[in-house]
Amino acid sequence: MVAVRFEWDPDAEREIVDQVVRSMQQEIDAVYHRHQGDPEGIVKDALVARLTTALVEPTLSTVAAAIGRGDRVELTL
Repeated sequence: MVAVRFEWDPDAEREIVDQVVRSMQQEIDAVYHRHQGDPEGIVKDALVARLTTALVEPTLSTVAAAIGRGDRVELTL
């Protein structure tokens, strides 16, 4: 087993931030098209559901790729 540490270096951090921003914008656009004109509470619930996924997905993809290669993943901040 290989331990993989995810430590923030400037290049990796920038890439993850860019992925998160793109993903969040896509989700905001989807909520806009689906819920334009809906009450604030409904729009907020939709944003929470969609943006939670957008924030977590890039990290999950990175971890999944490491596990798929057979690497043991140990997260450190």
